[in-house]
Amino acid sequence: MLVHGAWHDTWCWERVIPELRRRGHEVTAVSLPKGRVAGTQAYAAAIDEAISSPAETTVVAHSAGGLVAPLVAGKRGVRELVLVAALMALPGFSWMGQRAAENSAQHTESFLSLEPRVIADDEGNWTMPPDCAVRLFYNDCEPADAESAVRRMRTQETAVFTEAAPVEPPAAVPTRYVLCTRDQALSRDWAIRTARERFDAIVEEFDASHSPFWSRPADLAELLTRSGLGTSSDTAT
Repeated sequence: MLVHGAWHDTWCWERVIPELRRRGHEVTAVSLPKGRVAGTQAYAAAIDEAISSPAETTVVAHSAGGLVAPLVAGKRGVRELVLVAALMALPGFSWMGQRAAENSAQHTESFLSLEPRVIADDEGNWTMPPDCAVRLFYNDCEPADAESAVRRMRTQETAVFTEAAPVEPPAAVPTRYVLCTRDQALSRDWAIRTARERFDAIVEEFDASHSPFWSRPADLAELLTRSGLGTSSDTAT
């Protein structure tokens, strides 16, 4: 099961899905809810509904999908959780509260320098300027290819970032964290430390930007397969 991150939708996996299927896996990409209902509970419900055989399912969560997917993965007892350049929740804190508590140690200087340009509308939704998105999310793509992805990005509801995570940490499942070494959004040191401390995760480094599904889909699919998607009878979520 593939779970997208902020500003994106299932389209971001369109290059990875055929690569996984070519390797013999069943694949489902979850479209997270939009609009006023788009908070943590709605995200979790969408992911939960898409899991039919937990013991045979690997949940792959990208970026902001990492704030919610572990809750469902632990609750359902899935085979494996793979966090790709993912945000990771601190129990009892919202993402924004966690940033305040840790002095935004989660992010790179590049992200922090461009973050003031993110536009908030009257309902509090965020819009990422296209040039910022290219620099932060698609910096290892050819310009035309990066722009083709950025054109499909949408506004992002803020609830998933402002709602507090449960005080109790999610139940443990085997977890791997794919650390993208060219990521201009998330701090390398924070990601490694947090993945190990909160999830006891195996950290795998991958030479890519924040969006490896776009720049290196075949290699990402191969990495996911090596990470434990298992035999062709398993389900990749």
